[in-house]
Amino acid sequence: MAIQHSLEPFFFEGQKDVQNFTLLPSAAFPLALRPAAGWKPTLQESVEAIRQLCTSGDLKRLSGEHEGALLIRGLPIRTPEDYSDIAHAFGFVAHEEVGRPPIRTVLATNVKTANEGPSELPIWPHNEYGWSKIHPAWLSFCALAVPERGGETPIISGLGLARTLQEQAPEFVQNLRKKGVKYVYRYGVANVMSSTGASVIDAYGQHVNSEDDSITIREKVEQEVRRHSHEFEWHEDGSLSVTHVVPIIRKHADFDLTTWFGNLTSAWGRSKHHGATRPPYRGDDGSYHPPPLYGDGAVIESHYLDLALTIAESLQVLVKWEQGDVLLLDNYAVLHSRMPWIGKRTVLAALWDDKHVAKPENVALSTLPESQVIKESAAGYSKIWLCCYRSYLFAGHWFIFVPSITNHGCGTIINVQGNAKEGFKHEFERLNRPPWSSTVRPARFHLGNIKDAWIHPEATYPRDETTVDTTPFNSLERLALEVPAPAPSLNSAQGPAPGKRVQQVNCQSWIKSFVSDLIEKAGDEFELSQPDILDLAPEQ
Repeated sequence: MAIQHSLEPFFFEGQKDVQNFTLLPSAAFPLALRPAAGWKPTLQESVEAIRQLCTSGDLKRLSGEHEGALLIRGLPIRTPEDYSDIAHAFGFVAHEEVGRPPIRTVLATNVKTANEGPSELPIWPHNEYGWSKIHPAWLSFCALAVPERGGETPIISGLGLARTLQEQAPEFVQNLRKKGVKYVYRYGVANVMSSTGASVIDAYGQHVNSEDDSITIREKVEQEVRRHSHEFEWHEDGSLSVTHVVPIIRKHADFDLTTWFGNLTSAWGRSKHHGATRPPYRGDDGSYHPPPLYGDGAVIESHYLDLALTIAESLQVLVKWEQGDVLLLDNYAVLHSRMPWIGKRTVLAALWDDKHVAKPENVALSTLPESQVIKESAAGYSKIWLCCYRSYLFAGHWFIFVPSITNHGCGTIINVQGNAKEGFKHEFERLNRPPWSSTVRPARFHLGNIKDAWIHPEATYPRDETTVDTTPFNSLERLALEVPAPAPSLNSAQGPAPGKRVQQVNCQSWIKSFVSDLIEKAGDEFELSQPDILDLAPEQ
């Protein structure tokens, strides 16, 4: 049956059934669509067809049925501008890259070359920016020129990879859950012809001007780096190493299934290929390719790295490009890679955030993984959640949500409210439903498991509306009041020392202090879901 009377499904060699590697019902992976028989759409008609697919809700539904992978073939795309028009019709918001290892060139609005690494060099399976805490929710690719041979884009189910690896190496998955993965990217002074060959300025120099001196350049670069990592090092040769520790085994909110989201397989494949598995990790291409580590810095066993890469490649579907093809991927559900090629190949990329972040108010990326690591709570223990309303202008608002033990669906928000100029005050917000059930949903992370005695007794929850108070009902709430709410920390321009810098404190710093005190005082009655969980929550 034709979809929206304009696009209809077709099948190509190598498609897989999502049922073969996930718990989802039978469906093609990826879903492939093309103009219905006899219809040759213009560019504007193509844009309208995709827009209708989105506004009708069919895109969301089909994405869920086909595990977040959609190929559209037969559109009259000939230029980067054509592709930009098509890609924007999906209705997402352009993603801002922070720290970019590959070399890319902007060709149209939110359209860049995918990766300008050499044609003979493969790229191994990865999620886009899976090594960073800032990453796009969706990716779209488009082929403008097809090579004589090779150049396919393999796509891999992250749900399938996580499930298969759990079956074959549960102890490895457990270590990944517990520790996360550490990645180190080193950026040189100049670009290198490599799949990760971007220079310091290419990666982090968005705000650097030609008249800036060396000190100013470093300050601007470091400011950009700190958006997603506080662990970095300048080297004598002017290069910069940036370290990231992030989870890789996550929960996909839409599917409610465990997914693999990271760059472990690509980092390992690249390190082996270039002979860079040992210090100083400089490969035969002149770029640095250190292998991934466990989040605590321990070496990941090579046989586990090989196994993960082998499984990923066994699950892949090769998308053999035709001119004008558009491939849309849910970045949290699907990995992608690249095969070497002969001839001319031009594949463009566009990175997207979910459309719910279109406004600069405190809104959440609703497609963020529901939590980074979810540890099942033992009898007598309950999960508590770290939540964040995101903002593109100010610091995001952090709070802790404690679900009710006795009233299903109810719970309490523990937080401080205020601002850096006037200071903050403690608040307990009693809810008759979880905060993520609202229209504006916070990003949420499993903070940890706490003994029920800490969160009982409970307040009386409102029947029809939210109530706010400062009266503690249990040990956890009493501890929250013991942690001082941040005092004013923003200097007035007319203040006594207008030039003096003051360390600003806010709801985020208060949460960190509260959790630190909880760990100290609760002992074995509270366990973090993972050691670096507070580093994973978005600061904006």
